[in-house]
Amino acid sequence: MDRSIAPLDFTLWNVQPATVEDNLRRFRGDTGIQVDARIVDGAYHHILGAEFAQGQGPDVFYAQRAEAALWGAEGHILGLDPDHTALAPVIAGMDPRLVAGACDADGGLLGLTYYNGGPFALFLRDGLTAPRTWRGFLDLMRRCKHEGLSDHPFVPRWHQSQTGLIWSLLCHLSTEGVQDLTEAGAAEVVAEILSIWAALLAEDLVPSGSLDDTGDQAAVTRWASGAHCATFTMDYLADDVFRLAGRALGVPVALPGSNGTALMPGHALLCVRAGLSGPRLEQALALMAWLGGPQVHARWYSAHFFPVAFPVSKADVTAAERVFPPTCAPSAVARIMADRAHAVTSPVTQDRHALDWTAVADTQIRAALRDPAADLDAAAQRVVEDWHRRHPL
Repeated sequence: MDRSIAPLDFTLWNVQPATVEDNLRRFRGDTGIQVDARIVDGAYHHILGAEFAQGQGPDVFYAQRAEAALWGAEGHILGLDPDHTALAPVIAGMDPRLVAGACDADGGLLGLTYYNGGPFALFLRDGLTAPRTWRGFLDLMRRCKHEGLSDHPFVPRWHQSQTGLIWSLLCHLSTEGVQDLTEAGAAEVVAEILSIWAALLAEDLVPSGSLDDTGDQAAVTRWASGAHCATFTMDYLADDVFRLAGRALGVPVALPGSNGTALMPGHALLCVRAGLSGPRLEQALALMAWLGGPQVHARWYSAHFFPVAFPVSKADVTAAERVFPPTCAPSAVARIMADRAHAVTSPVTQDRHALDWTAVADTQIRAALRDPAADLDAAAQRVVEDWHRRHPL
């Protein structure tokens, strides 16, 4: 390998950095290619977006699907050749849903799946009966509070970022059969969801401060306390909670809603900066193929229970039972794996306007939920109309 080439600049967000660093150490050992990793805390898409706007940016980088959609449309991402010798064997083994989900509207491949950031799961305290509808879920939370099981039975994922309140909304919508905000009746379903959320707040069924969270750690910590009865969040966070609490907490159940369809709102991609060429590009593609390959995906699953783009071994599936209460561990893992196998990707987060719309929608919904007198039907209509405004017929 040409050692005259400066180390690749690889930029990532701060999720399981020790695992990433160890993966990079192994990559360097296997290939001799040098890589400098930069971990970004804070508003990742604003920080990298500003660099790209100035003609800078890393060689290889993480991108959530909405970020990839925007940066691809702006010309900052190098479209990949799926037949490239480094990439073709990796792509051939990947879940076709995730290969298709990594493509732009014209079918161009924006990146390789690093790990899949979804779907959401509904976790209940062991022994509670799964509701069939979200109104039934609201009633269940009321009973939990009335019977003294918890002062604040539900832990929502409502933090203020692209992966928080709006992802919760999109995943809730999907359980009611709405994946695209251009679908007829979308505003009515959004209004119904907001009315349930408003009731959870008004009746003190969620922890105080749930609307003030700036990241998901606060909700994870609440869940790990064992003081609550339910949460609706990323399914793999069951492993984070297990490690934090030192015991299994929460049982995944069938999703409520008209069809209970699980949604993958996030999709973590490995992307290459536009303009890279020659030997440096070949090194970047080698890094992408190595980090996006089956061995690294298997590690994400076994070490962190992440959803991944390759088949999971029976041994790793069995090992994941550690995350759930022994009384139901095999069926709990089976539920998670079944929902992952049938989950759908999100048309909203694959759209170049997703980030801008998310920022506006988050502000509007948060304001409506803070105001007991707010017209939730009107708030829902504004949120959906703003999406339509960005997508004129």
